[in-house]
Amino acid sequence: DIILGGPPCNEWSGINARRKGVDSESGSLILQFAKLINKVKKYNQKYHDVNHRTYFFCENVPEVGKVSEIENTFGISAFKVDAKTWGPCFRERAFFFNWEPNTVPEVDSVAKGTSCLKDGWKMPVNATTRGIDEKARTLLASYGRIGDPSTMYKARVKEGVDVASKYAPGADIGAEDLEYNLFETGDRERLMGLPEGYVEKPVIDLFSNIKRALLVATDGTKWCDTVHPRYWGLGLSLGPGRYKINMLRDSYDFVLGIEEKNSGQVFKDYELAWHFLGNGFSVPQVQALLIPLQDVFKKRDYAGYTKEPFYWDSDASFSYLASLN
Repeated sequence: DIILGGPPCNEWSGINARRKGVDSESGSLILQFAKLINKVKKYNQKYHDVNHRTYFFCENVPEVGKVSEIENTFGISAFKVDAKTWGPCFRERAFFFNWEPNTVPEVDSVAKGTSCLKDGWKMPVNATTRGIDEKARTLLASYGRIGDPSTMYKARVKEGVDVASKYAPGADIGAEDLEYNLFETGDRERLMGLPEGYVEKPVIDLFSNIKRALLVATDGTKWCDTVHPRYWGLGLSLGPGRYKINMLRDSYDFVLGIEEKNSGQVFKDYELAWHFLGNGFSVPQVQALLIPLQDVFKKRDYAGYTKEPFYWDSDASFSYLASLN
């Protein structure tokens, strides 16, 4: 048996000035998760085999590892590692698991943020100073941080600028010759080690299906004329009580936003995808920690996933990086 979990981190995150830790409803869920694990372990030992091994794996923000009550409930200390060790972005996390991990490399992965960007986009430092690159910052989930222009952005030379004739070899490129943009969904997926479209496609499909159903319901007419104004801010339930859908008025169309009840923030489709990715985990980081379990559980390959290299190790990335020199 293996129990996997990632209780909400908002009450532990250092960027939440109002965090209350275990004294809040969502913050206490990590303690409840640890207690659940202990109950399952005792049940298995009582009704199956006293030597029955129940494995568990829990991920959260690093601040969790500072709370002795949590470590005591799990019965182990938090194992803190940063995703930069295995990939192109920072993402320090605290993990609780009950097996011996492989030795963590002392040297970080050579992969940098630019290795996951396409179409001439680079990490800002690499766009201005050729030959120098950097890791991408930790992807965040809160509405105010998913589009932070000071951390979640990329740069490239503006169209029409002839770098070769304007700048000496190796010289820094001036900011006036660069354009900037936020990391797009595909960028964020690649940085986290996910296949392109892994998060974006389901989110787009979700919005499209809801929108199609609502348009059919109004027969393509001006929808706000078909209902009383009191219903113009209608919220529809979605999922286990955490999100609701808001319909924002528009002439002959629906503009959908999905609201997170806890924060009251309304996400557009791409923003919701960024939110999910900010709440996710770095695939190479978790993969490295789970590798020892291959000797315990049956291994299965998943076509298009298991044997595919991470983007920064792929031929596409190598070809792109070669074109930058």
